[in-house]
Amino acid sequence: MIKAVFFDLFFTLIYPQYFTEKNEYDVVGISAEEWEHYAENDELYKERALGEIKDEREIIDKIIRFMPYKVSEKQMIEILNLRQARMQKALFEVDEKILHTIREIHAKDIKR
Repeated sequence: MIKAVFFDLFFTLIYPQYFTEKNEYDVVGISAEEWEHYAENDELYKERALGEIKDEREIIDKIIRFMPYKVSEKQMIEILNLRQARMQKALFEVDEKILHTIREIHAKDIKR
């Protein structure tokens, strides 16, 4: 008997797609692939997965520390705002199949 289901929100249930306009990586002047390389650093990824860092500003700070580029405070704020907008957009565009599955889990009184 299943009593609980655990799953990750971002990149599991929802995928925060980059915008067609400006994105975090554009502020630094690098490609999406290069940005992801720094953002998915093993050390940083582990800290985020374990919930050791949750604050978006701290996440962005750490991503930038792995980069060989200088980022101004103004750029940092712009990156943070773009990231927050991208994550918020993803939360409002959850696939109906995922919502249906979560409702089914809820209906079966399984903790989530």
